Amino acid sequence: MARGFYLKIALNNIRRNKKSSIPYFIAATIMISVYFMILNIIFNPGLSNVPEGAVLQTLFTIGIVVLTVFVTIFMIYINSFLIKQRKREFGLYGILGLEKRHVGRVMLWENLCINGAALVLGIASACVFGWLIFLLLMKCIRVTSNSYFTIPIEPFLLTTAVFICIFVVISILNLLQIRIANPIDLLKSNHMGEKKVRFVIPMTILGVLGLGWAYYTSWSVKNALTALNLFFIAVLVVILASYALFTTGSIAFLRILKKNKKFYYKSENFISIGGMFHRMKQNASGLASICILSTMVLVTVSTCVSLFLGQENSLKMTNQDDIKIKVSPTVTKEQMDLLEKEIVDLADKNKVQIENQYYYFSMEEMMIYKDKTFSAVEFDMASFDKLLQDTVDVKVLTLEDYNRNQNTSIELDENQILLLGETKYEGITEIALKDQRYEITTLVTDAIFTHGKNRDAFQEVFMVAKDLDAAKRFIQQIGDSENGGSTKYILNINGNEEDCYNFVKDLRDSYDEIFEIRYGISDIYTDRAAGYSIYGGLLFMGAFFTILFLCTTVLIIYYKQISEGYDDKERFETLQKVGMDDLEVKRTINKQILIVFFLPLIGALLHLTMASNMIIKMLEIFWLHDTKITILCMVTSCAIFTAAYIFVYRLTAKTYYNIVKW
Repeated sequence: MARGFYLKIALNNIRRNKKSSIPYFIAATIMISVYFMILNIIFNPGLSNVPEGAVLQTLFTIGIVVLTVFVTIFMIYINSFLIKQRKREFGLYGILGLEKRHVGRVMLWENLCINGAALVLGIASACVFGWLIFLLLMKCIRVTSNSYFTIPIEPFLLTTAVFICIFVVISILNLLQIRIANPIDLLKSNHMGEKKVRFVIPMTILGVLGLGWAYYTSWSVKNALTALNLFFIAVLVVILASYALFTTGSIAFLRILKKNKKFYYKSENFISIGGMFHRMKQNASGLASICILSTMVLVTVSTCVSLFLGQENSLKMTNQDDIKIKVSPTVTKEQMDLLEKEIVDLADKNKVQIENQYYYFSMEEMMIYKDKTFSAVEFDMASFDKLLQDTVDVKVLTLEDYNRNQNTSIELDENQILLLGETKYEGITEIALKDQRYEITTLVTDAIFTHGKNRDAFQEVFMVAKDLDAAKRFIQQIGDSENGGSTKYILNINGNEEDCYNFVKDLRDSYDEIFEIRYGISDIYTDRAAGYSIYGGLLFMGAFFTILFLCTTVLIIYYKQISEGYDDKERFETLQKVGMDDLEVKRTINKQILIVFFLPLIGALLHLTMASNMIIKMLEIFWLHDTKITILCMVTSCAIFTAAYIFVYRLTAKTYYNIVKW
């Protein structure tokens, strides 16, 4: 054959099938661009000066692994729509005399042209917009200096290698489909009905039961640990149940509509439902995919945005005060004096002001608070969930430390306890432990220990014993173990965020020099830097995944509409020839699309609504207890996604009508 013959045919095919090839090209370009941008963040040396930059790069590394699997699966899945639509065309080539190897060469040239152009354009656009994306990332993680943008060689090599492999796999699968079919079968592929769906009732029942279990599990969880353990199991059950209900439940639903004679025996309903019956198995699989992808979009956006917007509240939950220094119980007065002097010197060096500071010795244990009573923890695996709900952190102080920090002169007996906590503990007069009862003399709700700079109401409970020996006996009554305790030095400062961060950094170095036994320092400034890196990175990863989920969802809807349009074209032409006007055709199309393509949206919104309690509980692992932020993000995400879904519906309905109209 003449040189360039296959290439010319391939280019003509791409041009002739531009309604299918252009959306695929755009989607492939977006996926390649996003993939390249994430790799560039991972390998970018400009992140080396970012606080917690290593954590950020690790987060994106995990994301790129998940993204590779996702892109591979869904590019193959989307390609299957294109091949199904063009089987008749390939069969015609065989009738005209082209051998299967010739058709295969044409397909290889098509893949090379489309995917090669997508690879070049995707990488080029990522290079152009990568700088802007990098700046936005730096803004999200609150870094403005000591970071720079560059493009190393690794993203070019890895992106090219990964997508060449994907394109090769797609080409092999396409060639296999042509190889195992004969031209006559390919020509008749559009007229072949779907196989009869079996086990409709049992599968529908299993789907309902699975979905019911997942919904009940989500709404019944009471703590974050249980929610995390059950989340992925519930997700798997929801995916399987969704596919079962869309595949078999949809047919059961259509049968119910068919039995409703008043509804079924109307021209537009009769045609719509009758048409869906012929291809419902294929429709259902695609619709279930749309539903799951839509749910993934909503969950990803709402959780990532919630974590990013709620991180200041999370920081305040974990840091009652700015800085807490924890040292060995054997600390000497000389060491504490040296620490205080070092704090003053470092504050002057870093230009920060000390607001207040104090220290105390305490021993910590867990207790059960229930029905206005404190008691020791008795571990029971059967009631572990309930146990977690009722436990509280208890810190036991000495009366000496309490009087010194509160500037009081209270006295206590051996079996008396001073309770520091919230007003909900009012009315408690004693604590009964193993072989000892302790009298609660007073409840103090405004102690310096329970009210910090960053969080006014603290959930920990402080109990004050007469002296160190009394405190040790009290702890042994609770935990049946020797608790050495530790000295905590609380420090609150004021100044520029970067200066405060540098102050803490220097203080950590001084801490290692002063104290032989290292307990550690926790502070809000280091946690904030790490939090913005992690949550900012999560926000970006969520944005990247959302873009890919949306692209895939839109493409599946678009190709399904085109596929349905070509399948229905001859049928609607016949109906128009026998008297159905354009208005009736539009009504019939809208009825069919409304029945079929809005089910995934309803399913996605329902899935998110029923999963909301489990999501809220899981976010508590990240100390996000502000339910209002999470609910607001969910509602906003649903509203925006619904608007986008309606827009896609209107666009695809118009495309469908242009195909089937006579």
